[in-house]
Amino acid sequence: MTRGNNGNREVVPGESVRVLLVEDHPLVGELMRSVCDELPGFELVGETVSGAGALQAADRLAPNVAIVDIGLPDVDGITLARQLREREPPLAILMLSAREDPDALLEAMAAGAAGYLGKSAGRDQIREALERVAAGGRAFTADQEAAATIRLASRARTAVETRRVAESLTERQRDILGLLAEGLSARGIADRLGISERSVRSHITTLYRRLEVTNRVEAVSRALSLGLVQPTGREGPPPLLRHPFRA
Repeated sequence: MTRGNNGNREVVPGESVRVLLVEDHPLVGELMRSVCDELPGFELVGETVSGAGALQAADRLAPNVAIVDIGLPDVDGITLARQLREREPPLAILMLSAREDPDALLEAMAAGAAGYLGKSAGRDQIREALERVAAGGRAFTADQEAAATIRLASRARTAVETRRVAESLTERQRDILGLLAEGLSARGIADRLGISERSVRSHITTLYRRLEVTNRVEAVSRALSLGLVQPTGREGPPPLLRHPFRA
């Protein structure tokens, strides 16, 4: 099996498009199977309900297209999509999701998916998406492209703000912010760091000003939204941005 012009596994003229279905919901699987059976030039060559099974089937069956559920029992579909795209040559991926989640949509694009279908999609939508993906095209609606663009812009603004705030804090202030997120009081933070409570309160006042908040709850909430701390209270780096519209 060789690469086509789009970098995916090439469909040999006169042969069927080979489809691998990775879906653990019986009704959805039945619908996808039915559409593949009635679609001229397409052949469903394998079905599996897990990520591990999909990787084995991809190696064994050499499909051109994989229909991948975003929520699988052993791995998330986006991770699996990325793994299948890393195969040589890579598969064209059509993602399935029960919800229209801009973050999941954006991550699917970043993972190299060529299309994204809601599980409420009708037969005509599924047929059209399969044909586009198999031909090396994209199967995202205009609304999905717009939602992904808006979400990407929002992430970019958050990343800029995260860096701005992070660069304004000293190492001591970042430590205190993390301990605030753990729920420690000023006295508890002072004991943990071996400094005076007065010093801790002074740093907290500075933190409030830098975060543009007025109390502890707002400070922790803001820090979490910016990725400055993790839910466990551990300090975290600013999120990395990947551009989903680049190959």
